[in-house]
Amino acid sequence: MCNTIATIMILEIKRFSADFEARHGYSLEFMPLAVSALISEAQQTGQSIHEICNNKFNNFKEGLNEINLNTSQTVFKVGRLAIDNPAEELKNWVARSTEIASLNNK
Repeated sequence: MCNTIATIMILEIKRFSADFEARHGYSLEFMPLAVSALISEAQQTGQSIHEICNNKFNNFKEGLNEINLNTSQTVFKVGRLAIDNPAEELKNWVARSTEIASLNNK
């Protein structure tokens, strides 16, 4: 892969993250393996990074709201698992935040 194309795709991921934060108030920080997975998916499918991210994370706001209510968290590190199976990873995040909230309320 050409470094210029990779750089452009990385900038697209950062732009998506900034747009997501501006719209929803939550920061998505994409970890290196997640970035690589998104770039690979874009190359394999011909979709733009924005399309892929939008499809994967368009339903995250509600779950992130719940996590924020449980823990006040506003920054979320997006790893490879969130790219491979975003709905399942979000479900796991919400479950962990519920556990944390219940421990803090004891």
